[in-house]
Amino acid sequence: MSERQLVTIELQGQKYPVRTTLEPEYVRRLAAYVDRKMADVASGLASTDTVRIAVLVALNLADEVFRAREASPAPDDSRAILTAWDAQARALDDMLESVLNAARPSD
Repeated sequence: MSERQLVTIELQGQKYPVRTTLEPEYVRRLAAYVDRKMADVASGLASTDTVRIAVLVALNLADEVFRAREASPAPDDSRAILTAWDAQARALDDMLESVLNAARPSD
């Protein structure tokens, strides 16, 4: 699939429209994962600032990606896996950017 489509996800009770080339069900699974991460982070904070929670989750997810890259051997047959991880990380980054933009108050 290469055509961008609109998929609505829900994070911390808020719905966000996300334009993506990924399969809608996959995007929803990603959102569910991020939502669980946000709930975990939120449970350890006194603040309920969604943007702050999202930034902390983004840092945690980036850490997961970096650790996976470091732990994974990079022979030729693993390059395809690393390329797929990079593509998924970029897609997640695009979705996070979209959500953060939607969460920012308009001027």
